[in-house]
Amino acid sequence: MKPYIHYNIWNKASHISHILEGINKFVDKNSFIDITFESPQDSSVQMFDSLKHKFLEGYNYSSRIVTERYRLKNANDAMRRFMDSDCDFFLTPQDDQWIQDS
Repeated sequence: MKPYIHYNIWNKASHISHILEGINKFVDKNSFIDITFESPQDSSVQMFDSLKHKFLEGYNYSSRIVTERYRLKNANDAMRRFMDSDCDFFLTPQDDQWIQDS
């Protein structure tokens, strides 16, 4: 099973290390990881940039920053990207979830 993981990270720089550690520990290297920063107002992008080489080496991933805060539009875009991939299922955690550890 190959998951397509769409992390819609917004103003959660403190969660980035837990997310990347969890990906590295539990997600198969054949997975596609799509990371969307939606109008970030904190250091989320900088935190991701400083940690991605440590945790995402060997993974097929993309990251992007969107300035529009139209969640439905971004989710639809992610769904289209998933449909064009060879992944088996689509996972998108919600912004109101609190990540305690990996």
